[in-house]
Amino acid sequence: MCIRDRSARALDDLRGLGPAAKAWDDGAPSDGDGDGYVLLGGGTCQGLLDDADAPWRPWGRALQDARPTYGRRYWSSPRASTFAVRGASYLDDRVKVFAAEPPLFELVAADLLLHGDGDGAPPPPGPDAAGGAPAPRRGLHVVDHPENRVRMARNSYAAPEGGAPPPFTFVVTLVVPGPPSYTYAMYYACRDSTKLRDSSTPLGRVAEPFFFGDDDAFRDDRFKMTPRVVDANWVVRRAVGQNPVLLGKKLKQHYFRGPDYLELDIDIASSAVAASVVRLCGGYAKALVVDISYVLEAKHLLELPESVLGTIQIAHMDVDKGVPLPR
Repeated sequence: MCIRDRSARALDDLRGLGPAAKAWDDGAPSDGDGDGYVLLGGGTCQGLLDDADAPWRPWGRALQDARPTYGRRYWSSPRASTFAVRGASYLDDRVKVFAAEPPLFELVAADLLLHGDGDGAPPPPGPDAAGGAPAPRRGLHVVDHPENRVRMARNSYAAPEGGAPPPFTFVVTLVVPGPPSYTYAMYYACRDSTKLRDSSTPLGRVAEPFFFGDDDAFRDDRFKMTPRVVDANWVVRRAVGQNPVLLGKKLKQHYFRGPDYLELDIDIASSAVAASVVRLCGGYAKALVVDISYVLEAKHLLELPESVLGTIQIAHMDVDKGVPLPR
């Protein structure tokens, strides 16, 4: 694989050497409680100061303030331009380039929700103890919980002039078996919801069927995650790797759609290998820093170049800081 660098500055940011990286290191509050973020290990981050007056921002604030559960010192958003994606000519030359545009979805909140279900093993499929309906899987469809931040944000959302509805929300969760079992939920607000249905753009051609279509197999075949370990010991680095992966080919993904959101739940327990890797990382979680980007994989010429949907940096995760999953 060849990666074509768009600029020396982009490469410096990737290495954590660029001027933007130094500015964030020098100026952002170290505890993550302000409007800027410190991105550990160098690099840059989106920050909540970008597009402060953008139309989607009131919804982002409503989501962020609705139900504070997990401190912002534990998460931030690396710049999309530090991740490599398939370029416009990838089908011919297999060349990847740094993402040219900011992510369409802005990370605005994260939750660490404890299941409180004993050893954390998922219940087996089939009827419950009384022989009735299948037992519910704990940790799935967090948006459906009455006390979830999306529902609460709708109640407090102050629409901008013109009464526009909230922008589209993308919720990605990692449903982790225990002990302790938990759901790590990431909430992304769409910067421009019209781009999700714009079939004249490469991203829109993939995004429209992904977010609004009925084919879960299509979603499984397109949702791609790229991890990048920033700080960890060599055991974790070797286990996690840094190659893009179509998660739906390796694990069970659950999808829940509403008129203004899509929730994608990644069931870690559905793969023994994935569960083992996550369990290994869990042992070093408080010392681990990992960047992640999410991309819809382009498979055809008209879908290129790829764009980054969203990013997150998970830093020094502390499961003890989680809160009980709303019932």
